[in-house]
Amino acid sequence: AYHFGTVSLIGLFANLLVVPVVPFILWVVIAALMCSVIWMPLALVFSLIAHWLVLWLLFITQKLSLWPGIFIEDVVISVKIIFIYYLLIGVVAIFLLRKQKRSWLEVWG
Repeated sequence: AYHFGTVSLIGLFANLLVVPVVPFILWVVIAALMCSVIWMPLALVFSLIAHWLVLWLLFITQKLSLWPGIFIEDVVISVKIIFIYYLLIGVVAIFLLRKQKRSWLEVWG
């Protein structure tokens, strides 16, 4: 919203439909690459599966983009609000770490 001035109202719903498919695409593409060295017909089968999965992503994003009013344009957020937002995230993170009796090293190390 800060950089592009647009807020998607359907982003969470779209991600619930699209994101679970992405790891499968990556694994199928890796399998296709590995099989292309060994036996090309099997690589083509994996490539076809990857193609269908990518078509699913494109279908979902294209259909959802046609819904009217799914994003707000010309959003202006000041640097002060961004600073306060990140400050609040930091405070909540510190609070949760102290409540769970964990250190930063456990989480980020």
